Amino acid sequence: MLLCNGWPSSVFEYVDVIPRLTAAGFDVIAPAMPGYGFSDKPEAPGMNGTRIASLYATLMHNLGYNKFIAHGSDLGSHIVDMMRRNHPERLLGIHMSNVRSDYPCPDDASPEEQAFLEQAQRWMFEEGAYAMIQRTRPQSLAYGLNDSPAGLAGWIIEKFQAWSDSDIEQVYGLDAICANLTLYWITETACSSVRLYSEIARDHEMQTSPERGNVPAGVIVFPADNLPAPRVWGERWLNIIHWTEAPHGGHFGAWEAPDIFVNDICDFARKVLPARE
Repeated sequence: MLLCNGWPSSVFEYVDVIPRLTAAGFDVIAPAMPGYGFSDKPEAPGMNGTRIASLYATLMHNLGYNKFIAHGSDLGSHIVDMMRRNHPERLLGIHMSNVRSDYPCPDDASPEEQAFLEQAQRWMFEEGAYAMIQRTRPQSLAYGLNDSPAGLAGWIIEKFQAWSDSDIEQVYGLDAICANLTLYWITETACSSVRLYSEIARDHEMQTSPERGNVPAGVIVFPADNLPAPRVWGERWLNIIHWTEAPHGGHFGAWEAPDIFVNDICDFARKVLPARE
């Protein structure tokens, strides 16, 4: 099982679910994305979602897993989406926290989808300034983040507080929050991590309308996520065989509600794993 995180979390997003999943019988691979924490920083432009998806497919092959389940949250869901599109033969299924809202707007959107897309547009105006600057001026921003631990903490912790279901010290604990910040700080990956937004914005393949395809997909939607998607939106783009609306949790659902997350991805896995004699 491949677990893909996004920004501004890290592999720490899965620290509480990995032992639960291994106890359930899964081999778990949770790589740090290029330019995030323990992974090397990209040395040239072009390390976008399409390329990272190919790197992950190669990684899993080299580790001996010809077929696997891939889960993604935040930018990690973009990576998993590109694996679905370009490497479907490698996947038993994909599992996502929520459904991307940045697919191209369809001409035949239902009223429920139209309301969701209007909400997404409002959210970008009210909450999305961070994404715009990371998409358009990542290098300028990064000087301040890389120079000031207080600036880095303010930039990242605000997102955790805004995107979680309750107070972050109660949800994650101060040690976990500091561990996530420290991973960005000591590896000096503030710049290389936010630059992925710029790379994804220029990833032409990711910006095109995908075919729905046949890869089985499971989705868990946490109610306090940024933009909880309606199922009709998910079914437009994905081959949905499993859909869960969690009772609580936010954008970092695996970290915030690990028991709910593990139960859901295990339920999905039972639907896609080959039957054992």
